[in-house]
Amino acid sequence: MNECTVINDTWNSSPLSMATALGVLSDMSKEKQSIALLGYMPQLGEGPYAIKQYEDMGKKAAESKIDILVVVGEEAKAIGTGALKCGMDPNKVYFCKTGDEVYNVLAPYLNENTMILLKVTHRVMTKPTFKELRNKLIPDNEE
Repeated sequence: MNECTVINDTWNSSPLSMATALGVLSDMSKEKQSIALLGYMPQLGEGPYAIKQYEDMGKKAAESKIDILVVVGEEAKAIGTGALKCGMDPNKVYFCKTGDEVYNVLAPYLNENTMILLKVTHRVMTKPTFKELRNKLIPDNEE
């Protein structure tokens, strides 16, 4: 269905693993359009520390020069606001709640010139619309 390259890192997420994954996406996508789907990190909990960590991930996304940032879930909204504070183009930052919304953002870019990082926890990826999204992005995906 599509020929984009997908980095599927959807089991767990922490600030360190997310920052590292953004670095990998940046390094590997030099000749391609880069898209990062970043989401909720359950281990952070809530409160000022969590918000700061999410904002730092937005800063890292902006510094990594990714082309498009898709933030998944209300809990992770500060990733997008952090990226915007660091100068990322508002037309390239999307806030989505469902897999269908994410797919609508991604659909125009699903070609051989795109690399996508999925850095959304397994907990989110088991929801029906996200299962559908993963199956569209990674045909013959085994769960």
